[in-house]
Amino acid sequence: MRTTVLFFDICSSSRIIEDLSIGEGRTRISRWETLLAALGQRLTDASKAAGFEVYKFVGDGWIILFDPASDPATQLAFLASLCDFYEEKFVEQIDEQLQTEIGLRGLTFGLDSGDIYPVDLQGTREYIGSPLNIASRLQSAIRNPQDPTDNPANQLLMPRPLFNDRYRDAIGKQYAASTVKRTLRNIRNDSTMYCTRIHLRTAEG
Repeated sequence: MRTTVLFFDICSSSRIIEDLSIGEGRTRISRWETLLAALGQRLTDASKAAGFEVYKFVGDGWIILFDPASDPATQLAFLASLCDFYEEKFVEQIDEQLQTEIGLRGLTFGLDSGDIYPVDLQGTREYIGSPLNIASRLQSAIRNPQDPTDNPANQLLMPRPLFNDRYRDAIGKQYAASTVKRTLRNIRNDSTMYCTRIHLRTAEG
């Protein structure tokens, strides 16, 4: 089936979990569980209006599948609102509980579109297909590999042709978009790809 695949990840999740596990670990780690539950509920509540299916939780993020007929501007608005929601919950549940600096804070997103195929694995519906692989690689490739100070938080990366075909008119003046070059491991023979990077939320909100 034709769909738009989105991977999103929580920045610095391993560091956050490690920090919260220090000392009274169970009490403090429960705050992370509360934050994840809130994010999951937010996805479920918004899925119909924003036109997506919540596919699965992957440890420190989710895979969601947008209906290809859903409005690109609505998709971007939802992702921007999700960044704001995460920041709100992070401040509420986590911020003052941390003992160490965690580094990057926010969400990162990778998106691709194409055909995926349902398969039944031990009674569970799963999907396979190139867009899943590419969206995953894009999500992990947002940061500029040549600039260790680059901050990828609250940004979305997609192939440039997809941006030009579907999302260019959707960004308006709300989001900043730029063309970047990335090499995705084991994708297109490790060729350099032109991608579009969209800033969904500024550091000031």
